[in-house]
Amino acid sequence: MESSFRGQRKLLMLVSGEKELSLAFTPLSHPLEADAPSVLVLLSRQNTCDNLAVRMFARSLNLSPSEESVLMGLCRGLQITEIATQHGVAESTVRSQIKTLREKAGAPSIRRLLHRVNSLPPVVPALRIITPMPHNATEFSHP
Repeated sequence: MESSFRGQRKLLMLVSGEKELSLAFTPLSHPLEADAPSVLVLLSRQNTCDNLAVRMFARSLNLSPSEESVLMGLCRGLQITEIATQHGVAESTVRSQIKTLREKAGAPSIRRLLHRVNSLPPVVPALRIITPMPHNATEFSHP
């Protein structure tokens, strides 16, 4: 925070085992312009695989459930052998599904496919707020 108060941007990586959290500190004011400098703190973004946009992307390409599952495995950084083991199929099956995925997405490589997925906008499920509706008709009447 101190360097951000002095007008410098800073990236901090916190690691605990396999979990990682990154924080970006961005000064919003110049240290000489304001009495109380302000800093924007951003947390690492949601894991791509947990993003609803990936599922929407899969559906927009009309991926089969197994193709979608392979895509999710690729997003998690799994190797082809790991995906095959997880799904109980041969590596050649996974390679064939990846080829179909790439064709449907118009991506010449796995790298380009994952780049498209990582470029998707973040989408989160809608928040469902349940508020009781008043049953008194006078509250809805117009004057």
